[in-house]
Amino acid sequence: MVVNYKIEMDDLLALQKDAVDTTNIHKRNKIIGGLLGAILLFLFAINFVKVTLGTALVFAIAMFFLCKSAYKLAIVRQTKKLIEKNHTLTIGDCISTISDKGFIREFKNTSQNISWSQVKIAKEDEERYFLYISDIQASILKKIPNNLTESELIKYHNLIRENLLNEGIVLKKTKRISSSEAVKSLHKF
Repeated sequence: MVVNYKIEMDDLLALQKDAVDTTNIHKRNKIIGGLLGAILLFLFAINFVKVTLGTALVFAIAMFFLCKSAYKLAIVRQTKKLIEKNHTLTIGDCISTISDKGFIREFKNTSQNISWSQVKIAKEDEERYFLYISDIQASILKKIPNNLTESELIKYHNLIRENLLNEGIVLKKTKRISSSEAVKSLHKF
């Protein structure tokens, strides 16, 4: 089945926000950043502000969670800046060929050929599927391509879901805000 759709900045930002919560590399970096921030604040509070040990510990715990949240925002902002500087390989029209063997995604300057067995994690939001090949590589398949009728759209979704299931991959919902809300939150900076 051949489908076409356009990958836009919203799609890439939604993928990046999901990746921060999904991939091991980002989970590890959030914990390390949170611990580092907490330790530094704890030491600062004890040595320079002269607060009690309990107060310093409360501040350190709060700093841990603040740093984890700040990491996610920083990664998404960095991704947005990278996309704005060079979007020729990442944004644009995409033709995807979906089959029982896998999927091929073709852009103007590049293509990807991925078998279903290469997919390690599958997530979805309201608009797209996020198929993780590794901690650093993922593909987006839009849920509503431009060229399908309603009955073809059902076949498209069934083809993706059945092939993921055949590989033992459970499709999970993302736990994040919509991509438009994510983009709006970036404009606050």
